[in-house]
Amino acid sequence: MDRADRGRLTRLPSAAGAALAILVACAPNEGGEGAGAIAEALDGSVEFDDLFVRERVVALEETATALSVTPFVTVEPTGGIIVADPSEAQVRVYDRDGRIQQTFGSRGDGPGEFVAVVRAMRRPGTEDILVLDMVRGVLSFSGSGEYLGPLADTLFQYYQEMIPFGRLHILVTGRRAGAGSPSLAVMDAEDGRIVASGFVRPSPPSAEVLQGSDWVKAEVGGGAVAIIRALSDTVYLVNAADPTEPPNAVPIPMAHPFEPLPPPEQLMRLARRELSERLVRVHDVFWLDQLLIVQIIRRRDQVDHWSLVGMSRVGERRFEVEDGPRLLDVRDGKLLFVDPGALVPNRFLWVAPRCELLGC
Repeated sequence: MDRADRGRLTRLPSAAGAALAILVACAPNEGGEGAGAIAEALDGSVEFDDLFVRERVVALEETATALSVTPFVTVEPTGGIIVADPSEAQVRVYDRDGRIQQTFGSRGDGPGEFVAVVRAMRRPGTEDILVLDMVRGVLSFSGSGEYLGPLADTLFQYYQEMIPFGRLHILVTGRRAGAGSPSLAVMDAEDGRIVASGFVRPSPPSAEVLQGSDWVKAEVGGGAVAIIRALSDTVYLVNAADPTEPPNAVPIPMAHPFEPLPPPEQLMRLARRELSERLVRVHDVFWLDQLLIVQIIRRRDQVDHWSLVGMSRVGERRFEVEDGPRLLDVRDGKLLFVDPGALVPNRFLWVAPRCELLGC
């Protein structure tokens, strides 16, 4: 990808500065008198600032060798930000004000190099950094960026997400474990041993054709692990105390449901661009206290359009934001977005939710 075109991945449509369409449905037994107030307050179109209080903009420092192109973000407890950037095959560590503290990695399959890096985070309880590469597995680096080696049993497992899970473990998700195989694994953060696994992902008939457009991601919160698949309009909730238990399937209450996918033989005849613009995919899932926030991506005219659906754990819709900025992370009750005014993803915006409206 041309680095000069990096902003096309997250640029908002031309009306981004105008009002955002908000669709709200309140739970009849949860809202009481407040439910009517929420519905009235969010009737029609409202602006981004009606839902979120802007608190702080973080401009990421850039250099000739460190550009923000496709950031996958992990926020540290200190407020610092760790970015895994697959377009740059690089991991960058920033302080809370966006100043670069560390960069490492380059494209390749040698020691300390990346093929398809998608997540980086601290090894629980240490300054080491674990990096998830979808091809090379989970790689370990020191806090200064020195390559320490791979974690065992992760090479070519095609894990796609990695999140902290307690003091000693991490959760990883994947999509190529094989039909009928678990897609959620609890991994020892020290040596990479899989200590438990679960969640057999459902596979639609077109899944094999669309492997490159499908993924499995997860987030821990509210006593549960929330799991999404890109091509499924469902959130799967697993007991966090025992991720091996069968999941509870909760439909995502979208205003515009997924359209059925064409049969595999038709999909194979579609050009890559036409296929990408036909697909609506679930990109991420986040917990905001007991509220689930699901992020959906649609691609039109080679520009990504982001939507958010807020829902309870039983599937009641709290809000829906269409054509908004990309949500990067949720930490300590605050949300980190790509700044709606940024043409490229090198400026982030911290916001606080208006919970009286969002139902969090």
